[in-house]
Amino acid sequence: MNFIKNILFVIGDLKKEFFKVLSFHLIHSFLISSSSGILVAVLWELLKPTPDKKFIYILIILLAVFLIVQLFISSLSYKKSSKFTFLVSQELRMKLGIHIYKLSLGSLKEKHSSYYSSCLLQDVRIFENFFSHSIPNIISGVFSVFFILIFLYFLDYRLAFILTLGIFLIVPFIYFANLIVMYFGKKHIEAKEEMSRHFLEYCEGMKYLKSFNYIHKKYIDLEKILKDFKSKSFKLEMFPGPLILLSFIFCELAFLFMILYALKYFEDKTLSITFLMSFLIIGYRLLEPIKVFLVDFLELKYMNNAIIRIKELLELQTIKVRKSNKEIKNYEISFENVSFSYKNKEVLKNISLTFPCNNISALVGLSGEGKTTILSLIARFWDIDKGEIKIGGKNIKEIPLESLYSSISQVFQEVYLFDDTIYNNIKIAKENATEKEIVEACKKANCLQFIEKLEKGFETKVGEKGVNLSGGEKQRISIARAFLKDAPILLLDEATSSLDSINEYFIQESIYKLTKNKTVIIIAHKLKILKGIENIYVLHNKELVQRGSFEVLSKSEGLFKELLSYQDRSLNWEIS
Repeated sequence: MNFIKNILFVIGDLKKEFFKVLSFHLIHSFLISSSSGILVAVLWELLKPTPDKKFIYILIILLAVFLIVQLFISSLSYKKSSKFTFLVSQELRMKLGIHIYKLSLGSLKEKHSSYYSSCLLQDVRIFENFFSHSIPNIISGVFSVFFILIFLYFLDYRLAFILTLGIFLIVPFIYFANLIVMYFGKKHIEAKEEMSRHFLEYCEGMKYLKSFNYIHKKYIDLEKILKDFKSKSFKLEMFPGPLILLSFIFCELAFLFMILYALKYFEDKTLSITFLMSFLIIGYRLLEPIKVFLVDFLELKYMNNAIIRIKELLELQTIKVRKSNKEIKNYEISFENVSFSYKNKEVLKNISLTFPCNNISALVGLSGEGKTTILSLIARFWDIDKGEIKIGGKNIKEIPLESLYSSISQVFQEVYLFDDTIYNNIKIAKENATEKEIVEACKKANCLQFIEKLEKGFETKVGEKGVNLSGGEKQRISIARAFLKDAPILLLDEATSSLDSINEYFIQESIYKLTKNKTVIIIAHKLKILKGIENIYVLHNKELVQRGSFEVLSKSEGLFKELLSYQDRSLNWEIS
C-alpha cells in the first residue's frame, strides 16, 4: 500500500486533522447504511398481517431524523474535507517553496524550470482535486459497502456470500486497471510537463524564431508535442475503461445471481418474502457505492503519480549547514585547494587564492575558465568537491544560509527582473528600505535619470524578465540593488558589460566609492578597467596560472599580457 504511505508523507504533520475528516466520512457512511436498515424495518412491518401503524410512524420519524442528521454530517464533512484539502495544499506548496530555496544551484539545474512549476501547480492541484472530491467518495464507498454487507449477512448469509463473491471477482480487473493508470498516468503527467515546457520556450523565444525564420519548424515540433499529449490523454482514459466496465458488469451479474438464488430459496420456503424484498432493496443499494469507488480508486492511482513526483522533489539534496560557534571576524575570502566539478566535468582544479578584506580583487581568464563559478561558490550556489572556502576564517558550510546571503551583494552577468515595478525590483535588496534610500541607490547606480523620464517613474512595470527595459537599463537597476543592500561582500560579474561609455565611467566611479570597507571581487573582460587593482588572479585550463597587480601582470609574460594585447588590437580594428 505505497500510495497510503505517499499520502501520509504528503500530509506530514496534519495527520490528526486527516483522521478527523475520516471520522466524519465514517459517521456519514454509517448513517446512510442505518437509513437503509430503517427502510427495511418499515418494509417488514408493512408486510406483517397486521402492521403496527404507530410503530411505522415512529420508524418514519426516526428515518426523517436520520436523514436530517445525515444531511448535517454530510455538509460538515464536506466543509471539513475542503478546509483540510486547501490547508494541506497551502502547507505543501510552502514546503516545496522552502525546499527549492534550500536546494543548491546544481540540484536546481538538474531539472527544467517547468518541472518545478509543474510540481508546485499541476501536481499539487491533482492532489487537491483528489482530496476534495475523490477521497470522500472512496471513504464513503468503502464503509458503506462494509456496513451494508454486515447487514446483509445478518439477513441471510447465503445471499450475502454471493454478493461478496461478486465483489472479489472484480479484484483482478481493478488490479490491472490500476497498473494501466499508474503507467499511463505517469506518461500523461510527464507529457503535460513537456507540453508546458515547449509552450514556454515557444513564447519566450519568439523574437529569435522570427529573426531566423524558424517559426514554422518550431510550430511543427510543438504540434508533435500536442499530438503526443492528446495520445497519452486518450490512452489514460480509454485503456482502463473496458476493465472498469467489466467490473460494473460483474457487479450487476452478481446481483442477478443473487436474485436467482433468492427466488430458489423462496420457492424452497427457506427464505421469506420479507427477507427477499429486503435483499432486493438493500442489495441493489450496494452496487452504487461500489461503482463510485471503482472510478475514484483509479483517480487515487493517478494522484499517486503526482505524489511520487512531489516526493522526488522533496528528496533532492538541500544545502546542509554545519553547527558552529565560530563568528565571522572579518570578510576576507579564501580558497584552500578547492576543486569543483559540474555534471562530471572538472571546472576548477586545486585552486588556492585569497581575496583580502576591504580591498578590490579581480578574476581574469578566457570564457569558460570558471570565473563566474568562483563567485557562485562564494555564494554557495554549489558545494565544492574538495578543499575549503572560508569567510573570515570560517568555513562557509558552517555559516547559516540567511547570514551568508545577507553578507553578499551580487551583480550578475544575466540580470533577472521580476514582473513588477522598478521600485519593487530594487527594494528586494532591502525589504525595509525607505524611498529615500532607494532613490539614493539609483543615483549611485546612475539610473535615476532614465527612471524619472518614464511616464510612471518608479511605478513602471518592467514586464516579464524586464522585457520593457533595455539591457543597459536592467544592468543599472541590478547595480542599484547592490548599492541598496550595502553588504560587506560585493561580487561583480561583468557589471558594466551592457553600458555605454559614459554610464560605464560613472558606474566605475560609483563602484569605487562603494568598495570602502568591503571585500570586492570583479570579473571583467575589459582589462584596462582593472588598472590600480593590486590583487588580480588569472585562470587558465581550470587552474590558477598568474597572480599580481595590474602593473606587474601587464609587463610579465603570460596570459594576462596576451589578453591585453588582443584587446589593444581589437580597438584598432576597422571595417574595410
